[in-house]
Amino acid sequence: MINKYPVIKLTIVFALGIIAQRYAHLQANPCLAGILVCVALILAVRKSRFAGRLQLQNLSVVAGIMFGGALLYAINNPLVTDRPFTEKYVKRVTVAGKIAALELKREGRISFYLQTGALTGETGTANKSFLLLCSYKDTLQSRVDSLYQTLVPGYIVKFQCSYSSGKEIRNPGEFDYAAYLREKGIAGILSLQDTTHIDRIGGEPDKFGAWLLWVRNGIGDRIDALFDKNDAGMAKGLLLGDKNEIPEEVQTGFINAGVAHVLAVSGMNVAFISLILFFMLGRFSLKARYIASALGITLFWIVAGNSPPVARAALMGYIVILNFFLNRDSSGLNTLFLTALVILVIAPYDLFSPSFQLSFGGVLALVVVYPPFKKFIDETGIKNGLIKKLILFLALTFAAQLGVIPITNYYFGKVSITSFLSNLIVVPLTNFLMGGHILSLIISVIWYPLARVEAAGCDAMTWCLYKFVQLAGDTSYSYIALSGFSLSAVLVYYSLLSVFVYHFKRFTSLRSKFALLGSTVLCLVMFHAVVNKPVFERGKLNLFAVDIGQGDATVIQTPEGETILVDAGNANGKFDNGKMVILPLLERLHIAKLDYAIITHLDADHYKGIFALMAAGKIKTLIKPPVYQANKDSILVHFATMHNVAVVVPEDTAWHIGGISIYFLNNNGAWGRPEFNQNDKSLCFRLQYGNTAALFMGDAQAGREKMLEQDCKGFLDADLLKVAHHGSRHGSTREFLQSVTPSVALISAGERNLYRHPHRETLEGLKLMNAAIYRTDTDGGIWLQSDGKQFQWLNWR
Repeated sequence: MINKYPVIKLTIVFALGIIAQRYAHLQANPCLAGILVCVALILAVRKSRFAGRLQLQNLSVVAGIMFGGALLYAINNPLVTDRPFTEKYVKRVTVAGKIAALELKREGRISFYLQTGALTGETGTANKSFLLLCSYKDTLQSRVDSLYQTLVPGYIVKFQCSYSSGKEIRNPGEFDYAAYLREKGIAGILSLQDTTHIDRIGGEPDKFGAWLLWVRNGIGDRIDALFDKNDAGMAKGLLLGDKNEIPEEVQTGFINAGVAHVLAVSGMNVAFISLILFFMLGRFSLKARYIASALGITLFWIVAGNSPPVARAALMGYIVILNFFLNRDSSGLNTLFLTALVILVIAPYDLFSPSFQLSFGGVLALVVVYPPFKKFIDETGIKNGLIKKLILFLALTFAAQLGVIPITNYYFGKVSITSFLSNLIVVPLTNFLMGGHILSLIISVIWYPLARVEAAGCDAMTWCLYKFVQLAGDTSYSYIALSGFSLSAVLVYYSLLSVFVYHFKRFTSLRSKFALLGSTVLCLVMFHAVVNKPVFERGKLNLFAVDIGQGDATVIQTPEGETILVDAGNANGKFDNGKMVILPLLERLHIAKLDYAIITHLDADHYKGIFALMAAGKIKTLIKPPVYQANKDSILVHFATMHNVAVVVPEDTAWHIGGISIYFLNNNGAWGRPEFNQNDKSLCFRLQYGNTAALFMGDAQAGREKMLEQDCKGFLDADLLKVAHHGSRHGSTREFLQSVTPSVALISAGERNLYRHPHRETLEGLKLMNAAIYRTDTDGGIWLQSDGKQFQWLNWR
């Protein structure tokens, strides 16, 4: 196949050069690379004249093309390797720079990009120019609108703000936002607090940038006027490439259902533009209609943004149109790989973009995998046209899914088991919806009342789409978590898929074809079972202190595989730790369901995240303290009952779970003490495994500690102390620490928290005990393991 399509070889070799430069850091001499590229081109031309087609067997040709890819990546790589400041956070920064671009207007928020000229913080001055993402949030929309009108691409502005390098990975399975920004050439985030100190100090408007922003916002305003809020967000995502207004839970549902690809502006959009123009210009010649289509594609490409899927779709459209004018047949593979080559020459770093990989993986599967399936279906002799079309559509959907499964699993850590059915419903519905959006916008220019009627139909379709995605993307059954799917697993998958497609046509009988399919699937399953080992080692006690900011959450797995969660962090309208942090972590740790969840007390930063976990069906039994906050307690118990979670209030007794023993130190007298606040009424317990013990104190303070010293004298000694109340000075007294004598201290506190936890007095007391101190605010998530003899720290990164 590769010999038949020479552009495939050219693209593959060029991409290998990019990969080699990225991972091997080739120090390619630009002059030498240029000479090699020229030699390669000369030899290629001579070979093509001699043999009648492009030959890449010659080593110098291969080396020249690879060097070309490496050189272009080295020159155009936007990766940021340094930051304006050595600190990850700087509170007071004065910055001046040119506005490079603005994102679309949003409710309560503005985002724009600034190319800095000067950057001065509390710790020093950055003399190098950086591209930074600037953000401003405000509940008063009038202030947001007022600021937005003053921001024009090309203006040089000066203002005060705070700096952040971006959120890094704090727990296994999390998204590394800081690395994502660096890949985009962005050195960090500036957060504006006050709009009154933003001054324009120079610069002229970037006419094209200002025009493009005006067009995009004009379309966005028209979308907001025509459609309801949910449908407007969907329309902006499909037509303008802006998914910011699609609710996060909806986007997660699309991912779980295996249909996230429909939210990307791609070939489907370009096809609609072309079809609409063809229909509108039906009276003109075929050439005129193709030219109009090319102009329409160009305009759409500019307005929708230059993402890899848009570029791929637009370039493929151009190549098809060009082939028409040259009177040549269009080869799907040649067109696809030529498009990839053009994109990689212009932007070689796009090779490592998930959107590039998903876009080309899906289309490549359609071009390569679907034809053998179609041929097989044609040979079955199905006479009913409707049934045959339905089967072909099923085959088309199946082929596209085969192309993107490993990529989605690599990035999202899950394989959707509802994706096949979801694509059958979502793809056609999204096609109709996008066509309706475009039609409504066109009609609104001619007759606005009619456009509103048509838009109401789109609103109804979006409602149906969201409801279906919510059902198909339900976390309890929509996908299988296969976290840790490595790059090697992706390569093995595509290698086996290539072997399957190559040999499929060679197997003539239906039985042999199914045997080939079964053996291919079996190889994949066996390979994944080998490389995808559990994170926690059986036969040992594993504790993982989750970094959830200012709060508490610890995942425990016993030597026999029982799982326990101690506290679950906070949840509010802005962020839910249970949903956004703990659920992904459980998937990464291969924990399908928690056997027990212990809530030490009903402070928001300890228990509110538990609701999302119960709603997701991740908890079997909830262990909670006795009732002392009736309203909160009744809501918690009612919610647990609704989701079939057993609720237990432990007594002063020992629980033997999965090879460990847990001793609850309730001190029933504590609940009636009027001088004790809710922190002192925390559910405290001692966990014993072999000769090692861990003491969990919740938020207990000095009064409760003194009571425990009296009632549990001689039983508080522990190797590991989960330090109470995030290291507050109000607990962990010297007397209590002498009773515990910890060798390891574990502190859960938020990075840069307002309470300044852990306090100096507590840290000094722990140091006097010679305890090894681990803190989530400085270390991120912390993995400790006991073999029954001692605790040791393990590196999960």
